[in-house]
Amino acid sequence: MKTRSLLSLASLAVVVAVAGTAHAELFKWVDENGKTHYGDSVPERYQQKQKPLKLDKAPSQADRDEALQRVQKEKNAVNALKSQRDAKADATRGVARPTAAAPANETACQREWRVFLDAKTCFQPFRTANGGIRAEAYQHCKEVTEPKSICPP
Repeated sequence: MKTRSLLSLASLAVVVAVAGTAHAELFKWVDENGKTHYGDSVPERYQQKQKPLKLDKAPSQADRDEALQRVQKEKNAVNALKSQRDAKADATRGVARPTAAAPANETACQREWRVFLDAKTCFQPFRTANGGIRAEAYQHCKEVTEPKSICPP
């Protein structure tokens, strides 16, 4: 929800920047969905819920520019984090995981274990912090049950 609070902050900064004059009255009200609004006029149905915002002085152009720069910097930081997250997810999704080459003298038991371990390795990047597996893993990995046999040496 950081994005929502950043957008609320950005909205307030824009409202304050647009207000411009020292005598302008700004109001804050909450609609029936719980969304907070700011403006210089309040719709009639929200008149009871309005709260006047007290501004000691109108922001200067420098204050407005600084606020807009701060908002832009925060937006850039959010976008950079989203890009990093998406790049990391893409790296684990689209990469074909190499399977171990089957030795020429591999027994059926050894093959079962090799296939199981390859599947386990494939699922690993899709594990969540609580041990679950994200649904998209099943688009990339084959589910294999653990072999019951123990291979002789």
